[in-house]
Amino acid sequence: MLKIKPKYKDFKEQKTMCCLGVSLHSSNHTGMKLAIIVDYINQNFKSCVIDLSDTLYVYHYMASGGLSYIEAYYQARAEGDKWLLENKTILSNLKIPYQIIRWDHWKNDRQYRELHDEYVELFNSNKTFKEALMQDIQNYHARRRNIDVSKMPARFLQNSVAYLLEEITCHTLLARSLDCVNVYPGKQLECFRVIREGIIPNAPHGLESLNHVRLNIYDDSADSKKQAA
Repeated sequence: MLKIKPKYKDFKEQKTMCCLGVSLHSSNHTGMKLAIIVDYINQNFKSCVIDLSDTLYVYHYMASGGLSYIEAYYQARAEGDKWLLENKTILSNLKIPYQIIRWDHWKNDRQYRELHDEYVELFNSNKTFKEALMQDIQNYHARRRNIDVSKMPARFLQNSVAYLLEEITCHTLLARSLDCVNVYPGKQLECFRVIREGIIPNAPHGLESLNHVRLNIYDDSADSKKQAA
């Protein structure tokens, strides 16, 4: 039986609203795993935002499929439509008010371009931030493809950097707009952590107010069998 064990290390204060970030193609955001996340949210929060990062995946499709930006955008948007359709029934089990915000909402924010430029400049000028972001890329590709960053094709590396810079920009805008806690079935990224914890002076503000709660999803059936034996 699947269960959730939240890790509250970065949870500084109680919030009534949560934000559930949804990653396309992640098994944690569909089926039974999504269903138990919905149950957890129902039990712990009074409202919820579903942050569907669909068109963020343009960089994935450009790198892996060699698509143009426009082709990758429409594929990512279509995948977002598909996710909403396939998980409509599970989301309907939310017993609290909720809204679904798709990625284009943040990309179209009037602050987006200026803020994105700030993060690009930070990446180019601040060693701590750059090393943290590159470590996130290394961790991802080592986990998913068993590839070292130094051996990655240029297009994979370029699109990975672009992906994370866009992600942290949009999440900063989200943090500035919503008084909520981020719940996610995974560890926070290092590039987010160094900003959130104030390690980098003069970094863009916002993320420090978006506390991160890692939802550890596990199967307790093995432990139950051991106890029964």
